[in-house]
Amino acid sequence: MNILVVGNGFDLSHFLPTKYDHFMFAMQSIQNFKKNNIDMEFKNIFGELLESEYYFFDKTKTLYDTNKIIIPQNEVKSIKDKLNKNSWYKYFHNHFTEIKTWIDFEQKIEEALVLVAKAIEKIEEKYNTYGIFNYPVYTKYSDRINQYYFSEIQFHLLSCLNLIEEEVTANSPGYRYGFISSSFYTVPNDEKYGFNSQKYLQHLQDQLDDFIDLFNLYLCLVVDKLLPFKKFSFNKSDCIDEVFSFNYTTTFENFYETPATIHFLHGKLGKPHNLVLGISELKDVSLKRLKAYGFTKYHQKIYKNTNYQFLNSKLNDLKLLNEELSESKLDYRAGVPLPSNIPSYNTLINRIKKSIENFDLNIQIWGHSLDISDEVYINEIFSFNEISDNKVRVFIYYFDQKAKFSLLNNLFHILGKEKVETWMKNGWLHFDENPNLEKKD
Repeated sequence: MNILVVGNGFDLSHFLPTKYDHFMFAMQSIQNFKKNNIDMEFKNIFGELLESEYYFFDKTKTLYDTNKIIIPQNEVKSIKDKLNKNSWYKYFHNHFTEIKTWIDFEQKIEEALVLVAKAIEKIEEKYNTYGIFNYPVYTKYSDRINQYYFSEIQFHLLSCLNLIEEEVTANSPGYRYGFISSSFYTVPNDEKYGFNSQKYLQHLQDQLDDFIDLFNLYLCLVVDKLLPFKKFSFNKSDCIDEVFSFNYTTTFENFYETPATIHFLHGKLGKPHNLVLGISELKDVSLKRLKAYGFTKYHQKIYKNTNYQFLNSKLNDLKLLNEELSESKLDYRAGVPLPSNIPSYNTLINRIKKSIENFDLNIQIWGHSLDISDEVYINEIFSFNEISDNKVRVFIYYFDQKAKFSLLNNLFHILGKEKVETWMKNGWLHFDENPNLEKKD
């Protein structure tokens, strides 16, 4: 069986604009678009990126009919309104130059949540000690008990995330100050009943859901509309039986003429959609105490009904074969009679051994970073060939030598030196450059 596992690099190899900064640049373009009475075209959406990433977008325009990418003016207005109201977009916009990949994006969500959790702890500490909590918040340090202190950056981010309402004065005192947003009091405008942390977390969750909706809109209006002039193929693409996609796009099913079964592990674009976008784990104790699990990918995967199975069925098949082999050996020693259609235990045991030895699974990984955030899946891939060689082979494709170096680093970090070296020495693991894409006539 031939299995293809794809990450975002697979879409980028097809010159689809699915990088994090492609999406954010497009959102900025929409937000800054001044012509209210015309539709946005491909050149308006990506603007100066068409020059700064000339090679990439020139390939995009060669492979796809970009003239069909139109965002109607009413949709532009609707997206603008959503962007202006979204606290997570404001937060990410402030970190635009820092976030280069979707992994960076996840880390920034985690950083924001940890900052929020620490801020809530400060609020609850004030309330538990003094019975009130709505003291002024300053960026100027003071050890006075009747105020909060946050650094300039922390204050700004908490303002973006709607926890702090900044007071703006005509004469700047040289620092910023504000108050805890009254929207999240347990009883509106009455602090003696405390701060409702769950109400605030639900607000952040709703805002993240809205941000995910915006990303889905981008995928639907731009990426999904980029249909190739000709179908693609690559070495062995016609032999793919199953695809496990960490992407949200329909690239393989739309661009290839292979009747493979496709599993979307993190959801699929569309209306409605079930995109999963969040952090891998709640590591911070404060976040666990707040039960902020809705921001994790594993919570979203179950809640949104994405495909939760990966290689489980194959692992179970192998497990059953090994169990059958053990039971047959025990029955042989115990003298248990065989069914009439099986001539001998040697025949039965050899048949099972052959099935185990010829499990035959070729796994190609294209465009996945093998980052720690997906270690569960990576461990699953390399859980074969443990007892004996099950004929499971893994082929990892890389874009360039820098990417290969990073992929190896991540594998060593997750699997450990011994397992990686064992797989390499036995010829079970291979690293190859990304396959060449060919256009079908």
